[in-house]
Amino acid sequence: MPGYSRRTADGPIFLDGRLGPHCSCCNWIGAFLCDWPIEGRKTCSAPICEGHAHEVGPDRHYCPAHLAESDQVNGEPFSLEPRAAHGSDR
Repeated sequence: MPGYSRRTADGPIFLDGRLGPHCSCCNWIGAFLCDWPIEGRKTCSAPICEGHAHEVGPDRHYCPAHLAESDQVNGEPFSLEPRAAHGSDR
């Protein structure tokens, strides 16, 4: 039987069974598919777990590799710099 594993702050978690494809980045359950567009109407479709799925729009997720290629996160330009609070003069 296939198994899934994940490390947490409390220790490792192991699950047995067929709960879906493994995440393409780790050994956890790939609950999402990467929506990075390739070749017309096709998408990357790599399975990604909740920890590796980056939401870039409503029901739209990128894997870590394609997030790095993207310039958008949640509909806004991607930046590693913290955003200033609204109404800030700085």
